[in-house]
Amino acid sequence: MKVYIIACITIVAILISSCSAKESSEMINGEEIFGNVEVVTTHHYELTDSFGSEEAGEKLSKKVYEYDENVKLTQRRDYNENDELTGSIKYYYDEDDNFLTKAEILSPDGIVENELIYTTNEYGRILEMDYLNSDGTLSFKEVHQYNNSGNRYETSTYMSSGRLLDIENFKYNNDGILIENKRYDRDESLRGHITFKIDEYDSMGNWTIRKIYSSEEPIEMVKREIVYR
Repeated sequence: MKVYIIACITIVAILISSCSAKESSEMINGEEIFGNVEVVTTHHYELTDSFGSEEAGEKLSKKVYEYDENVKLTQRRDYNENDELTGSIKYYYDEDDNFLTKAEILSPDGIVENELIYTTNEYGRILEMDYLNSDGTLSFKEVHQYNNSGNRYETSTYMSSGRLLDIENFKYNNDGILIENKRYDRDESLRGHITFKIDEYDSMGNWTIRKIYSSEEPIEMVKREIVYR
């Protein structure tokens, strides 16, 4: 069933990168981070159920997030299960409002393969994201909706032709932490259902262990190391 698990984890990565919590230092990645963060490292493992106990199984990947002195995410580096670099993303902000304007997706050798162009509101929340191919043409577009608490509750994805591809809905707990994600096809049929369970927090209130489920089946455990300035 390893192929199934990896496929589900790929979906999880897409869902998480598309969501956002309330105003925090990491609005881009959809992870709410508190405090003067410098570096965040996430270790991803298969979530196994052995004799009624959920444990971290085979290592899947690692991600390293770097922040500037304003606690703005500047770079994410992705590694495979052998800690080999598989790619990275660099984020750029405007000089006036310090809001996100674009990101570059890089190959392991530093070549720009894709660009992300962002449109934000007056609070810096992302309203639209254009995913561009290497030749500058549009691959797809995301349009985001927020509730009064600043949580992104819906993302609509459109193909380059303008046709709706799918819609994602997000649910949060009372602390604004993401706990559920549902993805629907254009015909409103359910395409994916991901839930999140937080097992541990650090002294700053940031989670350090999170479990992820697809249609109630355990698929991934994420252990997070956070370095503060």
